Amino acid sequence: MKTAGLWVLLLVLVPAAAVAGDTEPGRALFEAGTFALLEGDAARATELFSRAVEREPGNAGYQQALGRARRQAGDAAGAVLALEKARELDAGLPGLSFDLGRALYDAGDFRAAAGMFDAAAGGEKNALALYWAGVSLYEARDYEPAAARLSEAAELDPALAVHSEYYQGICLLLSGQREQGREMLARVRDLARDPVLAGYAGRWLDATASGGQAGKRPWTLFVKTGRAWDDNVPLDPVKQDLFTEADDWSNSILARGGYELSGERGLYAGASYLHYQSWHDHLEDYDLTACAPSVYAGRNAGRLGLELAGRFHYFRFGHERYLTRREVRPRLAWAFSEKTLGGMEYGYSQNAYYKDDAEDGYTHRAAVDLARGWGAPGDGAFGSVAWQKNEARASSRSFHQEDAEMSVVFSLPWRVLGNGRARAAFREYDLPAPGTDDERRDFLWQAGAGFTRPVLRPWLKLGLEYEFTHNDSNYALYSYQRNEAVLFMVLEP
Repeated sequence: MKTAGLWVLLLVLVPAAAVAGDTEPGRALFEAGTFALLEGDAARATELFSRAVEREPGNAGYQQALGRARRQAGDAAGAVLALEKARELDAGLPGLSFDLGRALYDAGDFRAAAGMFDAAAGGEKNALALYWAGVSLYEARDYEPAAARLSEAAELDPALAVHSEYYQGICLLLSGQREQGREMLARVRDLARDPVLAGYAGRWLDATASGGQAGKRPWTLFVKTGRAWDDNVPLDPVKQDLFTEADDWSNSILARGGYELSGERGLYAGASYLHYQSWHDHLEDYDLTACAPSVYAGRNAGRLGLELAGRFHYFRFGHERYLTRREVRPRLAWAFSEKTLGGMEYGYSQNAYYKDDAEDGYTHRAAVDLARGWGAPGDGAFGSVAWQKNEARASSRSFHQEDAEMSVVFSLPWRVLGNGRARAAFREYDLPAPGTDDERRDFLWQAGAGFTRPVLRPWLKLGLEYEFTHNDSNYALYSYQRNEAVLFMVLEP
């Protein structure tokens, strides 16, 4: 089969490069590059095609081949340069407009890519070129023209129908034609042979099941209840630096609700309330109650967003009051694109402990984060780095800490949503503890994974999560390992 594929691509590439005849000085290099590209060695093919271009810079076919190799090697910008040079030399080369469209798409210039794909479609209406024109316009957020091209591509080539209807359905949703879009996505979910594509369609259906696009209504509600096993229950579930070295089962519930008002010029304001409660089977003295009412206000101005939030935290540990915390947090966000969002925030909080005045003080925290989405709603990656300074009344309890964390969410077959996460943190205390000579230094790392899936209704999900924590400290008392697993159910209408 590989030999047949070699000859097919040679029949496409070689005639385009043979304009000058068999005496071309770069011909042998071109043919060697073609074979390297077919073997999957894009880096070697790029080198060989570059040498062929050096020998014959005026050969448009060599420039086109170089652009193809660069794109496959991941150099989208270099591919665009080579293909535009080929276009200057001979705009009529077979497949050139399509190749340039793919390179522009990979480079993120979606409108220019759509123009090239439209040119490639031509009067004979190439279905594949129309499909890519539609996808490019979708990425450029030009939904109505995108849907028209995708519909035409599906009519011309039934093999493209399912993928075309997936993007067409999203375009219809995002342009306000909710029922038509959901009907098309339901057909994709039911007919797609690719379980990942079917899962993506299902996720869009779940996200729009309650009307309009997710997140458009003014109120939000989230409830998560679970049954967990912990092989090292913490003595202090807030600071989590001392542990019982005992395992136990527990039940927990987390509920969060909010209401947001939006006005003109991107202004908005809202309030929310969060409540958490855990109950251990045997270690009842370590049950935790936490509540956190908050208010916030902000403005979205194009790609820029600014928000100011205030929050009050109250914790009960066992049957006694444990901690209150007052926090204010400004945040600046920037939308690099529809799917990429960055942010910077600063938090200041005052901490008041009921049983240990030496811990009273305040905390400064600054963080930078970046989120990138892809595929179906919710799929993407998130990363952040943070610096924290905790000042306590007793200087030996004061510390600074650096954090880095990353998480990824991805769709799996059968509407399963998977996630993975990792975190590392370094903490160093300002002064030695009484009776010791060295400042305490901790290095903590965590890793976890989980899965969720809708059951019965899109707003009802069942999931399983696991997390491992390891902390190294120069004080042996604070070194520990911990395993946690929880089976949970989520209600999110």
